[in-house]
Amino acid sequence: MHTKENTPDNQAFLDANKIRLSDQCKKVLNLLSGGVKLTVKDAIIYHNIGHLPRRIADLIAQGYEIKKERIA
Repeated sequence: MHTKENTPDNQAFLDANKIRLSDQCKKVLNLLSGGVKLTVKDAIIYHNIGHLPRRIADLIAQGYEIKKERIA
């Protein structure tokens, strides 16, 4: 997850689209941008995010690249 783009136009797009996200999506994006590794359990318990996989899917649908990793 990144917060800074390589061109001013791309940065403007990133900033503009961040505003259109739901509050939970914004929260997920801010956490991931800050380097927090989220699990479903942590998202529910500590961050009041109802369904992390759906929020991730929403962010991906908006064009954000998110690294996903399954842990056992």
